[in-house]
Amino acid sequence: MIIFKKITIISLTVLSLFNFSAFSQQAPAANVNVAVAQMKLLSPVAWVSGTVVSRNNSQIAAEISGRLVNLSALGARVKQGDIIASIDDKSLKIKQKENKANVLIEQTRLAFFESEVQRQTSLVKKKLLPATELDATISKRDVAKNDVVVAQAQLSQTQQNLAYTQLKAPFDGLVAQRLHNLGEYVNNGTAIIRLVETANVEASVFVPLTTYQFLTQSTSLTVESRLSKYDHFQPIYRLYFWLF
Repeated sequence: MIIFKKITIISLTVLSLFNFSAFSQQAPAANVNVAVAQMKLLSPVAWVSGTVVSRNNSQIAAEISGRLVNLSALGARVKQGDIIASIDDKSLKIKQKENKANVLIEQTRLAFFESEVQRQTSLVKKKLLPATELDATISKRDVAKNDVVVAQAQLSQTQQNLAYTQLKAPFDGLVAQRLHNLGEYVNNGTAIIRLVETANVEASVFVPLTTYQFLTQSTSLTVESRLSKYDHFQPIYRLYFWLF
């Protein structure tokens, strides 16, 4: 009986070795990729709540009083220097013509007194004219010089006011709100359009105080909202952190 068991065990062992050898010949060799193990420091990532706001959200105001004759559409995207609103300039153009005429008149008066000073100076040297008359003419010439300066300043002021009738965008942005409508009369300093800058934005997030020691400066981050997800969002200059 013992001999029979040993024979049975030996037979099973030989059979198992035979089956394993046959299976090894039939199954293909598995592909194995070998790589060198490396040590890397992985930064932990945590999602926090916050807001993204524009750095410039400005109410563009009129710099001169008048009636609105042109206004950018709500939601319009504008470039820096584009005209976003216009004020009626008819009366200012008339005043500009008047100021130009006054400048010419004062320049003509100045030229006359300058020629008189030269003529009377020659007569005084020849003792054909009293010096007092020359002094009076010199005084009139000096007054004429000041009158020319005043006339030119008035012309410059009118031209500046004409430029103020064209409200220009101080930066690239989006017309978020029209505070007045076409045809309305606005005064100097009245806000007309709210312009929001879309290029430069800031991100404000709320993080626990315990994470303060792990905060480092970064050049980009991922912003996700219910509408979409923005990868590599780049905040401008700084991130605000309210620690609690």
